[in-house]
Amino acid sequence: MNLSCSTCSIPKYDLDAAVEAIKHAGYDYMEAFTTWTNCALGPGKAPPGEVRALLARHGVGLSSLNGHSITAASVAEIDECMVPILGDLRYAKELGLKRLNIRGAKRDQPMEVFVEGLQAVAEEAKRMGMGLIIGNHAGNRLERPEDLATALEGANAENVDILVDAGHFYSVEVDPATAIRGLGEHLELLHVKDQIGRQSVPFGTGEMDLPGILQAARDVGYDGFVVVEMEVEDAENTERYLAEARTYLDHLLERP
Repeated sequence: MNLSCSTCSIPKYDLDAAVEAIKHAGYDYMEAFTTWTNCALGPGKAPPGEVRALLARHGVGLSSLNGHSITAASVAEIDECMVPILGDLRYAKELGLKRLNIRGAKRDQPMEVFVEGLQAVAEEAKRMGMGLIIGNHAGNRLERPEDLATALEGANAENVDILVDAGHFYSVEVDPATAIRGLGEHLELLHVKDQIGRQSVPFGTGEMDLPGILQAARDVGYDGFVVVEMEVEDAENTERYLAEARTYLDHLLERP
């Protein structure tokens, strides 16, 4: 497993500063977004050639990209909500990625609408030679393991896999290790965080069983990226905490 650092940890940084900070904290890979962060990538925001050059200059690779969500509340809205996602997919391909991370809308989004949207996006992604990774998030249509399983089964698409966000499972009182074991054969990406309740804290100081989460990933044969996320209250210390998280997780990943 390789470590990557999510730009959600430093959302106010511009792209240059974010890449520099992530490299300084000891990471060789970063995960980015096409929305909400100041360092967002995407069509019209950061030309792929410039992004590749910036990453190469700092010796940082792009592990993964979070795109727009399937926000349709009805079948009639699917075509419209697909437009930015398809743009994200084309952009991700230009950056050399093979998959795009997406989520659903709020919890009250009808599952059948999300599934139909996912099927439509997956078909277009397949034509591009791309895949999709659907991830859980507290308060989202895909909040719980059974939501991910239902969506995956409903989409019935070979190019759709799963992102397990350990912090968001913990926030809704789902054991992340159990979720990983249940969804394991479809696990394509793992996000980790340490928390007390729902509050992000420095790694190794919270309640989450990070050794157990990583062991569960090993048990299902996962060997992909482990993406570090951090949204601490004392944000001014984030860069130091990210470096400490790298050391902490390196130690856990070295265990047999």
